[in-house]
Amino acid sequence: SGETEGGVPLCQVTRPHHTGTVEDFALEWYRSRGWDGVHSENGPFLTLFMVLFWDIVFHSNERICASHRDCPVVLRFPSVASTEHWTRARERLTTITTGGTAATSEILSRHYTAYEGRQAFGVNWGVLGGLAGLDQLARGLGSDAVARICWCYLDDLEAYLGGVPDLYIWRRSPAANSSAEGVSNRIEIKLVEVKGPRDKLSDRQLSWLRVLKAAAVNVEVFRVQG
Repeated sequence: SGETEGGVPLCQVTRPHHTGTVEDFALEWYRSRGWDGVHSENGPFLTLFMVLFWDIVFHSNERICASHRDCPVVLRFPSVASTEHWTRARERLTTITTGGTAATSEILSRHYTAYEGRQAFGVNWGVLGGLAGLDQLARGLGSDAVARICWCYLDDLEAYLGGVPDLYIWRRSPAANSSAEGVSNRIEIKLVEVKGPRDKLSDRQLSWLRVLKAAAVNVEVFRVQG
């Protein structure tokens, strides 16, 4: 329809029956159109970031925290982080962006295997089913988007701790029928912010929509009417 809200495409759908949540209705609507997905919000993205940057936010030279269940000091108070912390963080971001999905997957797999099961702020080792689901998310986002999302958490965790779109949905890419090498396993993803008839986008949600749009992530607002 060409309509937008919050700077991203807007999909407006009338709900015939007022049963369940608007997020459940949206998931069923997308599933009827070939998508699979979950109502995830912040969880998978914060876990992805923490696993990718575990060795940096819990670096032995930094004041970390009383326990891994607490938020690392360099995240809660980034202004007190050392110059070396920011050097390490920027080097990791460069590795992700220049090394692409292969480099991101390698770091993710190595850290997940090394640290799985340890309690840590924001980490749910079982989210999206574990390593395979997180890897699919990272590959679907692309390395540039992963780096931008991680930078948001590094630079201002408090501002970006909420507001990630409600739904993470995926489907096999329409190009999957191609015989080209590597295309058959391509997964297309989309992030969806779901709103009821009278709901408004919050400042945090608008901030995330801007970040995701700038990173060329497929993101839209799904507004339930009726």
